[in-house]
Amino acid sequence: MTADQILPGYTVSKYGVLGLTRAIAVTEAYARAGIRCNCICPGDIQTPIVERYWAASPEPAKGRAESESHYPAKRIGTPREMADVVCFLVSDLSTFINGA
Repeated sequence: MTADQILPGYTVSKYGVLGLTRAIAVTEAYARAGIRCNCICPGDIQTPIVERYWAASPEPAKGRAESESHYPAKRIGTPREMADVVCFLVSDLSTFINGA
């Protein structure tokens, strides 16, 4: 499959996650019970699947540079950075964050 064939399904799945997160977050019974719901939809993260995607392109370095250009930091995130976000969201430091 090409990226053009994969992108619609991928995009729809992200919107599904966002919608489910928001629906759970505004459910009063959950909120009163202290249940919060947040999601992380990070985009490109330097993982084997993203590395394979770039490697499959005719010019891997150009593909990576193009991906990096889409982000303000002009780089791809790391799995560790995503893990840090998860650790924050499950910690007592984020008890008022819900539906983000």
